Amino acid sequence: MVETVILTPDGNLIGRIWVSSQEVISLRMIRVVGQKIRLHYPNRGLGVSPPAFQRQALAFGEALNQDLSMLRVGVVGCGGTGSAIAMLLPKMGFRNIALSVKT
Repeated sequence: MVETVILTPDGNLIGRIWVSSQEVISLRMIRVVGQKIRLHYPNRGLGVSPPAFQRQALAFGEALNQDLSMLRVGVVGCGGTGSAIAMLLPKMGFRNIALSVKT
């Protein structure tokens, strides 16, 4: 398996994984973690924020709402605090949420 990451002139990253000589998988998102967390994915910042998230977009920029919708969040334990957090995450714009509950 071979991984390729290309830095474009506008500062974006594009990545692919070569599984075999016949099969290539494009990366949906590249995360760069340093002093800041930077996300690179196709069409970042080109999305339109839903009206419910316009105040967030005004405060933190248009790309934030799109970034939150692309991230995956996990909540471990859905008791008092976890259940409250699980209900608030979609209101912030997260779409991919995994919940872990004790059975």
